[in-house]
Amino acid sequence: MIKKMLLSPLINLGIKFLDDTIPTEKLHHFLDNGIKNISQSAKSFPDWFTEKDLNKIERAKTLNEGWKNPSDLHEIDLHDFSLSDLEKEEVDLWIKALPKNRVISFKGLVPRTGEMMCWLFEKKAKEEQSYFDSQIETLLRLIEIKKQKGLAHNQGGFEELLASDQQYLSILFSRIAREKKDIRFLNIALKMNDWAYPAFRGINNSPDLINFLLAIAEAEYSFKELLN
Repeated sequence: MIKKMLLSPLINLGIKFLDDTIPTEKLHHFLDNGIKNISQSAKSFPDWFTEKDLNKIERAKTLNEGWKNPSDLHEIDLHDFSLSDLEKEEVDLWIKALPKNRVISFKGLVPRTGEMMCWLFEKKAKEEQSYFDSQIETLLRLIEIKKQKGLAHNQGGFEELLASDQQYLSILFSRIAREKKDIRFLNIALKMNDWAYPAFRGINNSPDLINFLLAIAEAEYSFKELLN
């Protein structure tokens, strides 16, 4: 009861800013159909999909079913599914190469920020926690200020990574919202999904579509859990 009383004003405040550019029903319809179609494709053409792709599809399906059934809320473990399979050495080298030790600036995102920040969130190494916390707050603020422009890469040559960077960050923000009960992160995740939707309307199969479906499912599940 106390937790709900503390969370309620934040929810009420946040809802005013959840001014979807995409109608919620349309996004839900897209999610349902997308999961159904891509699941069928995975069965018909298994060689097209990696094991990681299949795991993401199943996770999106589980979350999508979970937010529709209030009795299933709070039963999906936040940390029992890993997006990133990087090695620590690779992450350490990436961090060392960051300009001014920042993952984002007014020029945009450093390429691979989404995957790297997901790794830091999932591993929760004590020595990296303060760095993660500072960078995630900076990401939140700059995306709030610059909106879609803040989600562009700060350098060229990494176009094939841009969509996955953006979807991984949306997923990450939804997870942080659930963990911290912080509506700010959910608000950004919902906005990011709205911004990304037009690019995925006509896509039937791709790794980026799988990431986008998972991003929508994560945000919807987080929204229901925070309201519950």
